[in-house]
Order: sequence, then structure tokens, then C-alpha cells
Amino acid sequence: MPAEILEKITRRLGVPDLVEKLCEQIASTELNSFLLEVFSRKTNQISPAELLTAYQNNRFATPVPYEWIPFIEWELEILRFAKAKGFEPLELSPVSPLGTCSAVATVHQHKVLSALRGTEVVADATNVLALESSLRRQELLKKDTKSATRVRLSTTHRHIRTSVFNFPGFTPHFKIFCLTIAGRDEGGFRFETESIMECLQFYHRLLTEKIGIDNSQIHLILKNLPAENPLFETVQKALFKALPQWNYEIQEIDQEKANYYKGLQFKIILDPEGNRYDIGDGGFVDWTQELLGNRKERFLISGLGTEFLYKLLNLF
Repeated sequence: MPAEILEKITRRLGVPDLVEKLCEQIASTELNSFLLEVFSRKTNQISPAELLTAYQNNRFATPVPYEWIPFIEWELEILRFAKAKGFEPLELSPVSPLGTCSAVATVHQHKVLSALRGTEVVADATNVLALESSLRRQELLKKDTKSATRVRLSTTHRHIRTSVFNFPGFTPHFKIFCLTIAGRDEGGFRFETESIMECLQFYHRLLTEKIGIDNSQIHLILKNLPAENPLFETVQKALFKALPQWNYEIQEIDQEKANYYKGLQFKIILDPEGNRYDIGDGGFVDWTQELLGNRKERFLISGLGTEFLYKLLNLF
């Protein structure tokens, strides 16, 4: 909420420290009950005509602007392709625990559609897959405290983000294919090297063999932190040798620009007819380390904008 709006509300109510009191002096369950009653009373004031107007004007409620059945059939083939490569497909809930993105990443809660009952609308499915992967890794560690068994998951999910989009035909909710690999530090950057090779080999085959995009139109940007980074050097060398089919570009970036990525971030660029489109990205994050309180845990995330890619392929 913009500061000026918050100040206006608290001044009108005569409670300048209203937010502090709600956050610090009452329990989360009490706040939830309080807000449920507030929204219940607010909805009692909404007429059917007002509801129709809200549906027409609310950018979060707009239907997708394309033929849906061909798209979901196309997306289903991507999930089948992922399953055949060893990535278990999951259908996630449309909501996740409150703080799913902001508690372990750098995403501000203002960019997420917060909800009641301790939930938020999913803004990034990779964060949810981090939770699921952590639970599965936790079970593995109970059986073997040094388990290096990897957890491979995939999903397609309709995300909602509150950021303003100024592109014609695009809505604040959109589909993304997500693929993650969770595991344990195995020394010598073995997990990092093998997991990212597996991930990038999957995406290259998906784009060229399954979807049929010409290899010359696909570029892979590897982003390295400017300080000495043995992880990046090791992974880069392995990728150049094992996956020469990618058209590589190397960039050095500051940690601030890398957001939540650690050591290495990649971006997949589609370059048809001289235009460059960012259709996917990924890299290493420390989310499972934080969730499990274990510095040995490792996690690779990635996402491909299936809805964006589908629109591009139907435009060319």
C-alpha cells in the first residue's frame, strides 16, 4: 500500500499506529478472524450490478485472450515430455502459505496477491516446489542423514502478480512451466554441474525437438557474479564441453541484480527475425537451505513462459 494512502486512512481513523498494533499486538489467527468479518461485511454491500462492473474492470479477473483448448493440449505435451525425462509433474494448489515468496526470496509482498487464512495466491510456483522439495528431502534425510538422492519436480501453473503490465494482450495472470532439482552438496560442485546440465539439456531438447524451434534462434545467457566464482567457472567449462549445441553468451552481473540467485543464473532467449525475447530463466538458490536449516542442501530452479512462448509461436 502506498505510504500516502496508509497515512490518510490512519489519520481518518485517528489511530496513527494502526498497522503496528494489528501486526504486533494481536495473533495471526485473531487478525484473520477480524479481516474475515471485515470482508464479509464489505461483500454484503456489493450489488449484482457492482459485481459485474468489478469483473469487467478488475485486471486480475480477465480471461485469457487466446484459444484455451489448443494451448492446454500443447502444455500437456510439455508435461509429458518432462515426465519422460524423470521430472515428476505436480498440480499445485492456486494458493500457498503467506510469505511463500518473500520469506525466502527477495520478492516484496506488495507484488504478491495476499489472501486470508494465512495464504497468498501463487506468484511463483518454483517457491512452492521449494517447499515440496524440502519436505521430500526432509523425509530422505530422516532415513539417511547424508542422503544425496535428488528430487526432480515439474509443473505448469497460472501465476498472478500485482506488477503492472503494459503489453497489449497480456494479463497479470499467466502460465509458466517450472522445473526444479533438489539435492545435497556432493563436493567439487558435482550437484551443481550435473543438475544444470540435466536442466539445460531438457530445455534444449524441448525447444528444438519437441516444439520445433530452429537452434539458431535460441540463445543461452550465463550470468556470473563479477567476483571470483569457482562455481561458475566449473559449471561453464562443463556446459561448453557437454552441451555445445547451445548458442552461449556470458554476462557478469552484480549480486543485487541477480536477486535471489546464487553463483549462476541463466536466461533462455528466443531470437526470431532479429527480435530477442526472454522466454525462460533459472539458476541456483538457497531456499531449501533456509527451509531445512541445512547448509548442505542444494536447489536449482527454472521456468519457461509457456503462455508467452505460445503467443510468440502463433504470431510468427
